[in-house]
Amino acid sequence: PYSIPSGSYVFDGEDAIPLDDYFSERGISFSELISGRTPVLAAGSNASPYQLRTKRERFGLAGEIPVLKARLSGFDVVYSARITSYGSVPATLRPSPGTAVDLFVTFLNEEQLFPMDKSEDAHIKNGNYRRELFTGGGLEMEEEIDPGEVWVYQSNRGCLLLGGECAALSAI
Repeated sequence: PYSIPSGSYVFDGEDAIPLDDYFSERGISFSELISGRTPVLAAGSNASPYQLRTKRERFGLAGEIPVLKARLSGFDVVYSARITSYGSVPATLRPSPGTAVDLFVTFLNEEQLFPMDKSEDAHIKNGNYRRELFTGGGLEMEEEIDPGEVWVYQSNRGCLLLGGECAALSAI
């Protein structure tokens, strides 16, 4: 339900700074920006600066977060089988041969991982999501980097079924 920028950016705690603007203001390299950070797929609202700001306020998600545009082949973004406390239906990934989706990858530092886990209920057994190593392949990032290991929040509730099929997010 939240607006997502059209390209890569750095969330500075309040706003989305386009990646090129960030680099020209800071004078650092891309590798310096993501050094020591854990890449986590953002298949839904976690790609939105509004949602990141909300998570900063509610869960203490502090500091800058690089958010890179990516394309993922062989998967689709589908609705999770639950409703959030704020009334939306969240997203999750599902294998889908022949499908390619645009999404984002957040690069979280060590201090940001627990607040993000907490915001997804991934810090408790049988929470809404679990953070797991993404093993699907097919990920291409805008900056043409290989981040090595990539993580993803996967729904513990499965996907929303409509007519026996997982309901895909047409906006994605």
